[in-house]
Amino acid sequence: MEDRSLNIAIVDDMDTDRERIRIALQEYAMLNCLEMDIESFTCGEELLDSFRPLQYTLIFLDIYMTGMTGVETAARIREKDDNVYIVFLTTSEDHRAEAFSSFASGYIIKSSGDSDIYRTLDHILRLKTERGGDRLSFMSGYKEYNVRYDDIVSLCSDGNYITITCKDGTLYRSRMKHADARKSLSGDSRFLTVTRGVIVNLEYVKRVSSKSCCVSGGAVFPISSSKSREISRIWHNYMFDRIRREELLDHSLRDAPNGSITSV
Repeated sequence: MEDRSLNIAIVDDMDTDRERIRIALQEYAMLNCLEMDIESFTCGEELLDSFRPLQYTLIFLDIYMTGMTGVETAARIREKDDNVYIVFLTTSEDHRAEAFSSFASGYIIKSSGDSDIYRTLDHILRLKTERGGDRLSFMSGYKEYNVRYDDIVSLCSDGNYITITCKDGTLYRSRMKHADARKSLSGDSRFLTVTRGVIVNLEYVKRVSSKSCCVSGGAVFPISSSKSREISRIWHNYMFDRIRREELLDHSLRDAPNGSITSV
């Protein structure tokens, strides 16, 4: 069943702008039968004081704020959460390149109408649906689990078990054969075998060195020197393609009628 709930944060130092966004979000939720929880913050520092991974689905973030800028706040957010959608609010397009370096999901000019906010939410809901589509099914502790591919950070052989690590830190131990897990994931380009018995999700890879691969959560997996260059190349190509897809969609939406919004 499709998840029709959104947890949203609005970060803006202008009371009128926060209120306009909040009202537009509430109207969209009512029109589309959504459950929506909205929190407002006056600055990036206030958001970060209580921020934790998986807390929000979407953050509307003003670029020009007193104190920490929106781009600086987004960089701090990305240190903790790779998956929250970030939509920048701004009065100009001067910081577009910086914004998308934080893997932003949108760039809204404040002078535009509420229809741009609605189109952004349409896009986010489509992405949520796409992300939640494929699941890995397995038994763990006499219970059956169906975990979204999007939530899986890594799978590691552990004797007669495999350990499945998820983005929220949850660990599952299953007697599922590693070969069966690899076959299930083989159609998804995000998953890569970095060493014997270890599969990682490229979305969560933080860095690749000549001897190891580091993923979100701090886990480090050894890789052979003979494979390090290939793994590094695959990871960099994956991230480059991701940025390129975002930029292409950015341009196509910017050229659309009333296109003061950019979504990726």
